[in-house]
Amino acid sequence: LGRVNAENFLGGRLPLDPALSHSTVERALARPLGMSVEEAALGAIRRLTHNMVHAIEESSVRKGYDPRDFALAAFGGAGPLFACEIAAELSIPRVIVPLYPGLTSAIGLLTADLRYEFSRTELQLVSQADIGRIAGVFAELEEAARRQLEEDGLDPEAMVFVRQADCRYRGQGYELCAPVADGAIDAGFLAALRRAFDAEHRREYGSCSPEKEVQLVNLRVVGIGRGASLRPPEIDAGDASPGVPPALRPVVFDTGSGVHALDTPHFPRAALLAGNRFTGPAVIEQADSTTVIPPGFTAGVDRHANIVITKTEACAT
Repeated sequence: LGRVNAENFLGGRLPLDPALSHSTVERALARPLGMSVEEAALGAIRRLTHNMVHAIEESSVRKGYDPRDFALAAFGGAGPLFACEIAAELSIPRVIVPLYPGLTSAIGLLTADLRYEFSRTELQLVSQADIGRIAGVFAELEEAARRQLEEDGLDPEAMVFVRQADCRYRGQGYELCAPVADGAIDAGFLAALRRAFDAEHRREYGSCSPEKEVQLVNLRVVGIGRGASLRPPEIDAGDASPGVPPALRPVVFDTGSGVHALDTPHFPRAALLAGNRFTGPAVIEQADSTTVIPPGFTAGVDRHANIVITKTEACAT
């Protein structure tokens, strides 16, 4: 489809042969289905993006979150290739492509927090709970988490302790993990725990039962050692129009009125400046990824070099 530059893949270190992919799609898909190679390739991408949409729905809609309330972060080498189509299908208003999308997971690993979880089973009804016993268990769990983080060389200022409780309505065979507030463990603490569990049950399942007894099952403490903090770079500011002249190459899109190869500007990511703006179609290339901005989308570069893409009009997905 022309979306990946065959001569600049991995910064030009790995040449591609478009003729091989063209002949494979023609033989395996287009000819048996009675369609053009471009239509078959676009169909394969629709199937691919549908699978990713389904995966996002599993972790958002089915857990009580509305994708329209979020931005879609496009990372991985291939994420920015498909992010706009995925966002359009889920009505996500904004796509953010970080500076190095192909390295995002690795950077996250290098800066991730240390995390240890300690738990203890403690079967009690919240309405009749032994407050002193609960306070003692939390204190022991927090001390265990503290010792572990100290063994890892963490300073006390970098330690955070989060309380949680696994609860269920009396008679249920499964629990939900509810957040537990810091501070004194008293009657107010138990009332807050009850409210937190009801809210978590409503978020997860769409309903709650305030009239039912709540049973405490497990107490948990998560000990967190804060990782290294990265300061995002700031890049030079430029005009709305990118200063670098783009290369024009045909890229195939479904424009809603059919499948067309559109002359599409290709920009080098490294040359972009804050304030640069693009109207789709456009392609932005870098060694670790390729960002595709289809027709009907606009994009801008912020001061931290993120590409922020929004949908501006109806377009085929």
